[in-house]
Amino acid sequence: MKQLERLKQYVYDLDERTFYQYLVGFLASVMLLMAVMVFWQYRATSAIKKKIANLNVQREEAQAILTKFQQVSHQKEAVESVLEKDKSFKIFGYMDTLLGTLQLTRNKGVYQQSTEPLEGHDSYDEVTLVVPLTEITMRNLAELLHEIEKNERIYIKQLEVAQSPSKPAIDVTLTLATLQTRTPGAPA
Repeated sequence: MKQLERLKQYVYDLDERTFYQYLVGFLASVMLLMAVMVFWQYRATSAIKKKIANLNVQREEAQAILTKFQQVSHQKEAVESVLEKDKSFKIFGYMDTLLGTLQLTRNKGVYQQSTEPLEGHDSYDEVTLVVPLTEITMRNLAELLHEIEKNERIYIKQLEVAQSPSKPAIDVTLTLATLQTRTPGAPA
């Protein structure tokens, strides 16, 4: 209390000009302090907003990764389901049967089959079959491709079509592939 009384007495003893100088100085100090606090608050808020924006970007990236992972998991399950349906599936035999059904046996050449490990997958091999067909019509090719697309077990990797040199027909080289489960102990 004594301190307050002394301050009060000091202010009463000041002349008017000095009082206004102190008052302006005090008000300027308060305004400067408030400006510094507002600036600091704005800067802190801005930094927090940037962190929130970065977290939202990271959250969206993580969500995209999780969505992609779920899609890949569903695709993997679908592939495993297809492979489980017919464990004894042979692409060579399937093509022979299909060409016989479409009456294209006389147009087929010598098949070339190869098996290679599927990149990025330790448990699957890709079996590739190159099927050369000579002197077929576009209708035959369309029917063949349609029948191949019906079978979810195989897929077309490459299709080469050329005009047949002898007749008004086409020569086709069709590269098909399928997946098979790698047998335990087989080299990767």
